[in-house]
Order: sequence, then C-alpha cells, then structure tokens
Amino acid sequence: MAKAPGKAADKPTKAAKKAPVKRKVNKSQAIRDYKAAHPDEGPTAIATALSKTGIKVVPAQVSNVLTNAAKKTGGGGGQGRGGKAGAKAGDKVSLSSLMDTQAFVEKVGGVDSAKQLLGAVEKLSK
Repeated sequence: MAKAPGKAADKPTKAAKKAPVKRKVNKSQAIRDYKAAHPDEGPTAIATALSKTGIKVVPAQVSNVLTNAAKKTGGGGGQGRGGKAGAKAGDKVSLSSLMDTQAFVEKVGGVDSAKQLLGAVEKLSK
C-alpha cells in the first residue's frame, strides 16, 4: 500500500530546513573599532558610517557603547555627579591666587595656551 502524501516521510528533515548560518556582527566591537580608527568622529557620524557598511546602529547606542568602554578602561575621566572635577567642598580660591593666574594667562597668550601648558605640565608630573 502507498503512503498518503503529506506524511512524515515527505517532510524535509530538520537539517534540510535550516538555512545557512549567518554570522552576527558584534555591533559594540564595530563601534569601538571605528572610534579607534576615527577618534575625532562623534556618535552621529559613527552611526551613519557603520550604517553604510550594513551595521545598523543609532547614535544613542554608539554613545552608550563608548561611555561604557571609557568606564571599563578608566578613560574619559568625566566629572560625574557633584560638581566640577577636582573641586572639593570648602575649597576657596584666594584673590592673590586668582590674580596670579590671570597674569599667567595673559603672559602665555590666553586661556587656550594656558590650558595646553597646564596639560603638558600634568603629563610631566605623572
């Protein structure tokens, strides 16, 4: 006797049903890699560039990944909550210190130059 159509013998096996496995892209790693190659780019530019390569991400996701990466590596150094970085409760600036600082800024050619010099001094002291 012949088997009726539609029985188990006519159905494809599970192995035959499976489509080829498509490798998933680690979006977070792609974001970190792109940022390493393009350090001056912001979240919007990174999201746009990755979307052009087929990796769909939004700027908020890029921001989250980069923030978490900075936290893990100890980089970024944001001020967090509670006021300006380095300021402590009760810190006072004397008028003479403020005037000395103003004289220094004028001597080196402005605030930007002073910041650069202070950054260099900070690196030397580490």
